[in-house]
Parts: sequence; C-alpha cells; structure tokens
Amino acid sequence: MASWLAVHPSRAFRSVYKGKQPLKIWKQIVLCSGHTQTVQETSAKSFDEMPGPKGLPLIGTFLDYTKDLGGGVRGYQRMHEMQQQRAQQYGPIFREKIFDRQTVTISNPNDVENGEEWFRIRRILNMKMLMPKVTEGYAEPLNDVASDLVAQIKAIRGTDGIIPRVEDELFKWSLESVGTVLFETRFGSFNKSPSLEAAKFLDSAHRLFRMAFYDDLDILHNFGDMCIKKKMSEIQARLDKGDIREEDAAEFLTFLISREDISFKEITSNLIELLFPAIETTSFTTLWTLYSLARNPDVQKQLHDEVTSVLKPGEHATPAALQKMPFLRGCVKETLRYHGCL
Repeated sequence: MASWLAVHPSRAFRSVYKGKQPLKIWKQIVLCSGHTQTVQETSAKSFDEMPGPKGLPLIGTFLDYTKDLGGGVRGYQRMHEMQQQRAQQYGPIFREKIFDRQTVTISNPNDVENGEEWFRIRRILNMKMLMPKVTEGYAEPLNDVASDLVAQIKAIRGTDGIIPRVEDELFKWSLESVGTVLFETRFGSFNKSPSLEAAKFLDSAHRLFRMAFYDDLDILHNFGDMCIKKKMSEIQARLDKGDIREEDAAEFLTFLISREDISFKEITSNLIELLFPAIETTSFTTLWTLYSLARNPDVQKQLHDEVTSVLKPGEHATPAALQKMPFLRGCVKETLRYHGCL
C-alpha cells in the first residue's frame, strides 16, 4: 500500500544554539575562500571596538528577528534585508549578540573573492566531479544512504503518519550522501551511537549549517584531516603499486590524495567548502519538493505511477533508471523554479 504525503504545519525558530564567547581581539582581514591563500592582516583592534547593535541584556538582538515588520512578516523571514540594513548602519564588518552567541558579519564581497589559487584547485576537483562516467559509480553508496533514510523515517513516523522534524532527517541524509562522495566515508548520522569524532562532526555540522562559527569550522577541518589520514593508510599500498588511476570510478578523495599538485590542507579546506553548499541545495530542494507534492496530490500520484512503472518494489534507482523518469526531473525543476536555492 502506497504512503502519501500531506502538509502539516511546522514550528519555526524553535531553538537558539549556545556557544562560547569570541576572542577578545579581532582583525580586519582579507579572507580567501578555502583558506588556500595567506591571510593579510591590515590592522588589529579590541573586540569591543567593533561596531554593531547593542541589544538587550541576556537576549541581545533576539527581538529584532521576531518583531513584525509589517504584513505579518517577521524579522527572521527577511534576514537578508536586516543584514543589509546592519551593514549600511555599522559598516562592512559588524558584530551582534543573540542570547550568549556572538556573531561577526563580513559583508564586503571583495573580502571573500576567489583568486587564482582557488581556481587552480577547483580545476583539479572538476577533473573528478564533472565526469559523467564517474558519477554513475556513486549510485550504490548513495542508495545505501537513501535506504538508511527510509528506515529512519519508518522508525520515527507516528501512528498519525506525521514525521517529526523531517527537515532534520533530510539534513542527515544530505550530509551522509555528500560526505560519502567527498570523503569516501559514512559519518554515522543515522547511527544511534556514532564514534566520538563523528558525533562532534555532526553536532558542528548542524550548528554551522544554521550560522557559521569558527569553533565548529575547526572541528570540521580536524575531522577532514582524520579522514584523509585514514584513507592514506588504506591506499598507500595501492599507490606503491601504481594501482590508482585518474579514470577510476567513484573514488574522489583517493584521486585527490594521489595527486602531487594539491596539499592535504588544501584538500580538507576545499572539501569542507564544497560540503555545505551541497548539503543546503540537496536538503532544501528535497524538502520543498516533498512539500509541493503534498500540496498537489494529483501530481504526487502521477509521479508515484511513473516511479513504480520503472522500478520494482525494493529495487534501487540507477542512472539508467532515472533517465526513464522525465516527470521526476520535471518535479525537481519546477520546485527549483518556485523555490530556488541561493
């Protein structure tokens, strides 16, 4: 018996993450994407000299993001406009505090522009990422992650059919899927007891997904370094034998490690840089697609009929099978047209 999607009201702005206080000094810097270039220090001031809204005791500027801006629209629904107003009032670099979380915003695009070093490394990454034959090799590990998601949904779904916090489950699925490709490892998002290192990584990924914090970036980079070291021990014998070729399928991290024109630190930085945009676009697009299907049961049924006509019960999707599902592609494209990811 088929299971159908239906819309259920969600609760927004449920929690505020706690964190450590920032360093007492700050530096006006020229940031380089992927940390692949030297950071240039131009001046140093005390952290207290950084401009920004003062806010209220204990809660900081929290009320700014919950107040009605008119027409029933709340501040957190117009984050980009509020950030623009902050930059106009306080300058391109400003700080603010929400509860006990201090944030620093850098709004000048020139401070985060990509240089020649970034393009050099990205060309190396594209050698593997943009090869159609290679991407077909990801089907099996990605299907394994999808199976874990289905099992998780069945386990947490209520008797009323409602899946609590489905957006969190899609985040886990997206994180595991992208991580499987980039790092050739499973993070353990659906495990009841992931390793200590993986648990720290997952917690930091959740926090960073909502707002960037340097402590979490350090944890992610350390985990990436650990993945590289582990992979090095696994492939050293293959390297010695010359058994790794650029055309080998679906071994993205192995391909990067085997090259001599990119350092381990550059690998980690760029994989972390790729990780979060990929998670965001994948999970958000999927969430909006499911929402749109729930709002349009006739379209949902048409899609269900197409999928079941191509795949047998329990059969995993393959690149060849997906080519036979034009309506599925159309649903995703229409979702992106209505709810495009920035």
